[in-house]
Amino acid sequence: MLDGLKLDAKYTHDGSGHSKTGHVEELQPASEAFAGKTIVFLYRDPRDTVVSGYFQTAKRLGGYEGTISDFIRDPRHGIEKIVRFNMEWLARGADLGKFHAVTYEDLKADTAGALTAIVGFVGAERTPQEIVTTVDEASFEKMQARERSGELAERYGRILAPANSKDPNSYKVREGIVGGFRKHLSDDDIAFCDEVLVRLGYPLENHGSREA
Repeated sequence: MLDGLKLDAKYTHDGSGHSKTGHVEELQPASEAFAGKTIVFLYRDPRDTVVSGYFQTAKRLGGYEGTISDFIRDPRHGIEKIVRFNMEWLARGADLGKFHAVTYEDLKADTAGALTAIVGFVGAERTPQEIVTTVDEASFEKMQARERSGELAERYGRILAPANSKDPNSYKVREGIVGGFRKHLSDDDIAFCDEVLVRLGYPLENHGSREA
């Protein structure tokens, strides 16, 4: 959507992407490299993030042979790494520069409102109609259709192409829902994730949930 609005933005996972499999103890997010910058931090319920990460790693990047239960417990990829990453950014972001945190859940609930807030935060001006049009063009259905057709790959490269067009779990635009972790994790897996969230004091209320 930011590209659709022609905003000059750079995108990064800040070392947390699953192609880099460093141990959770090696993670160093929110470094001084971001000092003085205008930062929009997009984050999601870690339980949904870890499920998304599993499909990204197992279906798209390849090389991960374990189960999703293994994945959420893996110190190179799992729930604790995601929780620590988010919490470090939330704690340090405002000290580094101009900082705005927005959740995936907020974007889903009110996409136009959240996008308008981001545009204003970065000091840009876009009309309400430009916002509405951009949101419509970035709907899940349209984005997935563009990935399937190869349009996104033509613009962004293989990073936005399905690994297998016949396997919906290999798409980058895969499900696009809130709380989808419940479909993919067992009760024991969810209990493990919730224990990590509670132990580390993660602010799950930021995502509109108090279930951990």
